[in-house]
Amino acid sequence: MSGILSAQETPGTPNELDKLFVPDKNSIFNSSGKTGDDNSNPSIDVKNVISFNPIMLPRGIAAFYYQRRLNDQISLQGGLGSCFNKDRILSFVSGITDDFANNNSNTQSTLLLNRIMQSADFSSTSLFASFSLRLNWTSYYWDYTPYFEINTRYYSNKLKLSQLSDGGSAEQIEGTPDVTIKNICFNLIYGFQYLTEGKIKTSHDFYFGMGMRSTSYDKFSSSTVQTPGNYSSYTLYTETSARATSFAPSFIMGYAFGIGF
Repeated sequence: MSGILSAQETPGTPNELDKLFVPDKNSIFNSSGKTGDDNSNPSIDVKNVISFNPIMLPRGIAAFYYQRRLNDQISLQGGLGSCFNKDRILSFVSGITDDFANNNSNTQSTLLLNRIMQSADFSSTSLFASFSLRLNWTSYYWDYTPYFEINTRYYSNKLKLSQLSDGGSAEQIEGTPDVTIKNICFNLIYGFQYLTEGKIKTSHDFYFGMGMRSTSYDKFSSSTVQTPGNYSSYTLYTETSARATSFAPSFIMGYAFGIGF
């Protein structure tokens, strides 16, 4: 082995084996044209991207994002918007959140999140905010930039609860309480960003990921009320000053369209 192998005497100076196995300059395996100084790559000229995520609309969220590219490897992104309707996705999966909440009876409400989300009506708009650290790397064979993102989101739903669905006369709400549901999400996301060429550079992000969502909402207590004559009774739910909390996994995927400059 020692008689066959030899090292370069001067660092950076190619030997005969290097010259033999270097791909042709026109080969797809030659990465010399993929460096950060290649101005033919649209991402080199784009330092900022303002984008909109239409996938968030079914969740009742309208938000714009600003992405700032610090260097070839690191970008920061912030998002700001408004929750203009009830989160329909959370309404559908809130039963899973209740299953996780059952493991902690100290923070559990007698009226669970799933019943509130299914029964309550949207009341007023609220804040949506997001912040991300994005780690990029170069794709040698395609015109897009893959990335790994650490993301956190905050959003809330302000609802009004007047009656319970499927409760009938056996369950009633005291008054018409306002319920605020607050969500804080921590996500790990993988995606890729494609930038078009031309005078107006458009950005197209496709991504998917998973994380953990912390949900808190107004806590309710329950009591049994006898009807006049003591012939029957019903359960009365009363809003308290405390808040119930729970944790549940979250899965996300989507698309964002933007303008780069």
